[in-house]
Order: sequence, then C-alpha cells, then structure tokens
Amino acid sequence: MLGKLKDWWIEFNTCKMDTYFNALDKSMQGVIDRCIKIEKQLDEEIALLTEEVAAYKGMLNSVAETIPDMFWCKDLQGNYVFANTAIRTGLLFDHDPLGKNDLQLSLKAKEIFGANNHTFGEICGNSDAVVIEKTMLGTFKKEDGRFLESGKVRGKMLYLEVYKAPWIVNGELRGVVGTGRDMTPYVEANIVTGK
Repeated sequence: MLGKLKDWWIEFNTCKMDTYFNALDKSMQGVIDRCIKIEKQLDEEIALLTEEVAAYKGMLNSVAETIPDMFWCKDLQGNYVFANTAIRTGLLFDHDPLGKNDLQLSLKAKEIFGANNHTFGEICGNSDAVVIEKTMLGTFKKEDGRFLESGKVRGKMLYLEVYKAPWIVNGELRGVVGTGRDMTPYVEANIVTGK
C-alpha cells in the first residue's frame, strides 16, 4: 500500500497539471514583481511631481509677494483662494482672507475704520461677474478685464487700476484672477490740474 501511495505521489508531482500550476505560480510571481516595480516607479514620479509643484508654488508666492501690486484669485462664488500681502494689508485688512468674500471683508473693515471711512467697492459694479459672464459666453477679451475701481479706505480715496481675467484650469472656469495697481497719486494729480 505504501508503495502504491508513493507511486501515486510521484505520478501526481510529475503530471502536466502540476507543471501547469507551477508555471502559473511563477507567472503570478512575475506579475507581482512587475507591480512592485511599477509601484516604486510611480512613488518616485509622485515624489518628483510633489517637489515640482512645491517649487512652482514657491515661485508663485515669491512673485506675488515681490510685486508691489495687489494680486488675488477668487473662486466662482467670489471667495478668495489666494491673496498677496499687498491686498491683505492695503485693502482687505485681514491676514487670512481665504474662503471669505468682498462683502464679508468690507463689513469687517467698516467695523475697524468706520462706515464712512471705508466705502471701497460700493460704487463699482461687480467686475468679477462681468469677467465670468463674458467668459461663459465665450466673448471675453483682455480689454474686458480692465477697470478703475475706487472708494474710501481708512478715510482716504483709493483709485485702483484693476485687471481681471478668467481663472481656468484644464479648460474649466474656476473663478477670476486679478491685479490692482494704486493709481491714486496720478488720478488726484489729474483732478487738481484738470486734465
């Protein structure tokens, strides 16, 4: 009986089915090894992309903080998603305006400086809406994003030359990006001289 069992075991171990399973096992191990190699390559690529994104973000922040102009980006609901120091300290008076809109920030500034001393934006139309509407209609042109916005800030008139453009990511409109340059000395000089 033991001899028959031994013969059966030898025959089973040498049968084609066993060879098939051994080949399948080896093939599966090859697939697993390739998956591990691909995963390692992807991890390396993700690490490189993460470094690249951080470098671009650092460059954007450096440029935005270096220029004297106000620079910002708002989503489609008008909430700030980026604001450089020039706009945070010169108009918004909030060191963390992200997620807030102009109305919220204006009300806060009115509380700080008084309702009569902060009127910026009250007499201006909603220029963000103009940019968004024209972009959605496919008619936005660069000159459509130029505005002169004015009002009192800390009790003094502020005149900003504002340029706005659609903020588009992968073909999708996400909001509005803008810059504002203080033109107050030039406007007031022209008012005084009558030009």
